Amino acid sequence: MAELMMKDYAGKGTTGLAIGGLTTGIIGTVGALGGLGALANRGIAGCPNGGEFVTKDELKMMYDLSAKDSEIALLKSQNDSEKKMVEVYTTIDRKANDIRAEFQAYKDTQNIINANQGVTNANVAAAVAANNTSITEVNNLLKQVIKPVIPNSSVCPGWGGVTITPTAATINGTTIA
Repeated sequence: MAELMMKDYAGKGTTGLAIGGLTTGIIGTVGALGGLGALANRGIAGCPNGGEFVTKDELKMMYDLSAKDSEIALLKSQNDSEKKMVEVYTTIDRKANDIRAEFQAYKDTQNIINANQGVTNANVAAAVAANNTSITEVNNLLKQVIKPVIPNSSVCPGWGGVTITPTAATINGTTIA
């Protein structure tokens, strides 16, 4: 009868190859879960050595706690990043203000230089105008005193002797010939 059962059992398609594949699958699953070392440390089905089994609710609480820990770590890192960004912005803003202040100081210094140069330019322009007036007066006086004379040789060269006689002029009651 046992033979009949073996034949009946073997006749249902579960051959040695299928049983070997099932065994390999189980070993692979145990390996994926951390290997035989995990089974030795935690016991089978999540039961710690000498401890109790972990229920589905306890496992969910562990996952939730882990998720909360991750969220807290993320928020802390974001907070630290925001603090660093504020520090960087503050540093950049302070440096920009320093540059603005330095530029304003240069601008103020240049405005003082420009104002002084404007005064100097006005003084020089007044002096030049006074000199031009003096030069014009001297030229007018010289025109009254000195008459231009063209040499005879320049009037009609090669035409013979030409004589030009200047007329007498009177300046301040004095006749000049």
